[in-house]
Amino acid sequence: MSRRGGRPLVPVLVTSFVLLTTACAGKADEAGSEGGGDGAGSNGSGGDGGDELSAEEALARNACPDDVRVRLPDGFDPATCWSVAGVHEPVLVGDRVFGVAPVDGKVPTDGSLPPLALAAFDVATGARVWVSDPLPGEVIRTAAVDLDGDPGVAVLVSEEDDGDAVTAASVGWGYLAWPADVGEDGVDSDGEPAVHVVGPSEQSPSIYATRWTEQGLLAGDGLLRPGADDFAPVVRDVEPMLIDEVYDLGETFSGVSGGGDVLLSYVNGVAWPEGGPDDGNSYVGWLARDPDGARIWDSVIAFPNQNDIVISAEGPDRLPVVVGDYALTIAATDDGNTDFTVEWLDAASGQPATPTAADLAGSVPNNGVGEVVQAQLSPDGRYLTAHTSEMTLVVDVEAGSVQRVASDFAIDGAAVDDTTLYGTTDNGSVTVDLATAVATPAAEGSLEIDAVAGDTAVLGAGDAASVDLLGLDALVVARRS
Repeated sequence: MSRRGGRPLVPVLVTSFVLLTTACAGKADEAGSEGGGDGAGSNGSGGDGGDELSAEEALARNACPDDVRVRLPDGFDPATCWSVAGVHEPVLVGDRVFGVAPVDGKVPTDGSLPPLALAAFDVATGARVWVSDPLPGEVIRTAAVDLDGDPGVAVLVSEEDDGDAVTAASVGWGYLAWPADVGEDGVDSDGEPAVHVVGPSEQSPSIYATRWTEQGLLAGDGLLRPGADDFAPVVRDVEPMLIDEVYDLGETFSGVSGGGDVLLSYVNGVAWPEGGPDDGNSYVGWLARDPDGARIWDSVIAFPNQNDIVISAEGPDRLPVVVGDYALTIAATDDGNTDFTVEWLDAASGQPATPTAADLAGSVPNNGVGEVVQAQLSPDGRYLTAHTSEMTLVVDVEAGSVQRVASDFAIDGAAVDDTTLYGTTDNGSVTVDLATAVATPAAEGSLEIDAVAGDTAVLGAGDAASVDLLGLDALVVARRS
């Protein structure tokens, strides 16, 4: 097998799932027993004797049950809706939806954990057209990737090594990738990955220790650069920035840039330097290091505190985002967080920059699971959204303007296209118009949109951690009218 490194394009991380009615699971079991759309080899592709079905027949076999169709968001055509039970971590790539699913396409009814593989489904019909070999460990994430200039799909797993008489057993990161057209005419349909890279892990591999963008895959203390064939070590336990060799400044790791050569943190701390103000100084700004932990540049500034008791930098909120080759700071100009400024820095040099939408198009903002700031970028690079537990902001990249979305609830952005952010609040699903920053609630009970590409959306999926609920989870795909 070859060991080419894949360049991540659009990672899809599903952090919530829709528990659909057992009708989906029942329909999937029935279809699987009949050689239907979610069974290996359906529609006569890559098959094991499945019936040759027309596109219409395949879609009819996988059609969403009525209680799912009525929950489609406004604008989606019920006639295009299909569902397959037991599919997790979906990724839209061209005319296929890839997802982690049982090897044989059948959902166990006894609660047992089946062997899992990466499967490809026709985006129009739900027919399962290809399946990989069983995956060598627990699935952590999936992503669309670039394989030597061509579209691909990759899986990150927790890969176990049983060891031997000399070497102890261990658990590390396993990266496996396939071309997106695997199994099509002229393309090797072998279930083995085109790329398989294994890296050691100093901690138990989990989704919380990963960042995956087109700049590289950071997994724990290992970094898989675009095009690389091995995880390179990264020093994460770095020396903090010090003031007067006494005060450690707090910082938050924010992302990877420069094709993996620049690791960026945002400093937000306080110190009482000798000869400084009685109430001390606040310190804020970017700090860039190389993978060995050595400082490359910083933009940290200091200003006097106005209070005598502070534990972090004073002043209005500042939202740091690493996207592509740039470090962005969105800073409020007032304590009420009503007006904002944006500052872009070149991630490699720390110099001021003015990226265009074209410069950012195709980039993926660095998002760490559970972090304060989460961001999405429209595919054309024009709009960036940034979310905290208190507010959602929309940045017009070329205009340099920032609009705050009016909402009584925090918005968790799940997917974005060139015009709309799709998200959820504690009270239901919403869409946000990117041009106006106006949020509109979806109809009560509507399925959440987890991923979108063109006129196609993934509307319901379970994550890898909920694999024990396979009998209740379902992948739902539909197209706009």
